[in-house]
Parts: sequence; structure tokens; C-alpha cells
Amino acid sequence: MIEILADTHYQPEHWRDHAHTSQVRNEFGQLFQFKAIFLLEELLSPIMCPLILIFSVRHKSLEIVDFFRNFTVEVLGAGDVCSFAQLDIRKHGNKKWSGGTSNENNNSYQQAEHGKTELSLMHFAVSISFEICANKLSTISRYGV
Repeated sequence: MIEILADTHYQPEHWRDHAHTSQVRNEFGQLFQFKAIFLLEELLSPIMCPLILIFSVRHKSLEIVDFFRNFTVEVLGAGDVCSFAQLDIRKHGNKKWSGGTSNENNNSYQQAEHGKTELSLMHFAVSISFEICANKLSTISRYGV
């Protein structure tokens, strides 16, 4: 287990002193598959994926198409992207999380749930040192980041 830990850098707390048990072996097997199983899944996925889409996602197809139609924007140099990826708090922000910066015309359909836009913006600002637009920077500075 020590050799595996050296390569993967992952060892949940409940694995310690239990490396010999079948529970740890099963959990490890779920995380790191045998190459033969991985190859089999890759070969079967082009056949299984359309069947899953036809039979289980069919009743949600109109909602999926509406989502793409309503939340796709064209970004110069990037093409069509999901508008949530722009981290625009005014458009998709939640008033409870952004301190009233979100647009008053936002309905629950346009808002991200549980402050996900604000949390993503904060994580982006903390972990990545790219230049951020001025309107997003002012929102971040209010939170003291």
C-alpha cells in the first residue's frame, strides 16, 4: 500500500491499517480499473451511449435543447460557449450570495443554484492568476480576496 500511495498520492483515512481487507480492495478496484475492463468499456460505449440516450433521456430532450438555446452565447475567439462559463454574476448570480449585484430581472431559471457562480468566481480568483475583467474584479474585491 505504501508503494501505491507513493504513486497515487491518495489514501482515505479509513484505508489505514485496513489495506488487507476486501472493502479496501473493492474501493481501490473502483478507482483504478484493470486495463482489460477499461478497454471493454471504451469499445462498448459507442454502442451503449446512443441506446441510453434514446431510451432514458428521450423524455428530457426538449429541456436539454431549451437549455442549449437559452444559455449558449458566442464569444469572440472561442466560439459558442455556455453563458455560465463566463462567470457573469449580474446575469447568473444569486442575490443572497452576491450582495445584490445580480440583475433584478433574474428569475430562478437563470440563476445558478446555491451560489455556484459566485463560488466558482472566488475559486478562480484565488487559484489562478489570470487577469480578470474589471466588473468581476470589483465583485471579488468586496469579498476581500
